[in-house]
Amino acid sequence: MIKICIGVVLVLLGTPVWATETGSKFVISKCQDIDGKWHYGDRAADECAQSKVTELDEQGYKRKEIAVPKTGKELEVEKAAIKKEESKRRAKKEQREVDQRTLAIYELEVNLIRARDEKLAHIDTTIQANNNFIGKLRIQVESLGKQLKESQQKNQQADIQKRLGAVQAQILAYERDNIDRKVDRKRVEEKYALELDRFRHAAARRDGLEFKPGEPKETTPEPIKTETAKVKAALPDAKDPDKTSLQGGGTQP
Repeated sequence: MIKICIGVVLVLLGTPVWATETGSKFVISKCQDIDGKWHYGDRAADECAQSKVTELDEQGYKRKEIAVPKTGKELEVEKAAIKKEESKRRAKKEQREVDQRTLAIYELEVNLIRARDEKLAHIDTTIQANNNFIGKLRIQVESLGKQLKESQQKNQQADIQKRLGAVQAQILAYERDNIDRKVDRKRVEEKYALELDRFRHAAARRDGLEFKPGEPKETTPEPIKTETAKVKAALPDAKDPDKTSLQGGGTQP
């Protein structure tokens, strides 16, 4: 009985005071503080608040390491990095959705170019028609001006002056409309330049290719060129307004 008690005491004395028991296993903590001093036992983590802590088993083998606690600044940087990564993921998701819509609308690049050129051709046709009408109206202004100079009757002069003012007002209206049409044309060009760039990027991402600016070349489909030429050819000539007329019975001023 005495031998057993002595054995128990020796075992207890052989256990390091800096070892703690977790379940059925002993855990020994050690760390090195910022001054290079080593600390062992339960207070190791307290003594090395800014250092890595290593946990050892009763045989001295490393069980795990507890990383250095992060500072407030490091936590802020980590939080900002996470937020940035989330923003990138959201941006990629939104870009995929935009790509899908763009590709669904036009399907092929030639369709997008055709839509653009049709709008531009319509605007150009209107501007040219306005210019031709302005040419006819100016001829009328010149004629009325001569009549006004030749007229000797006040009543007749007043009538001519009234007609002259009406024609000049028409000219101003057509000129203002042309200004608006040119603004619209620029807006269409900018819109479709953006759409074309977006479509090409979307198609490249879809096909897993690297987008190269300027490729493929921007070309107007031949049918659109032909149709535009036909429309312009049918417009009245400003130098000889009665030579041709707009197809479909365009209204003459």
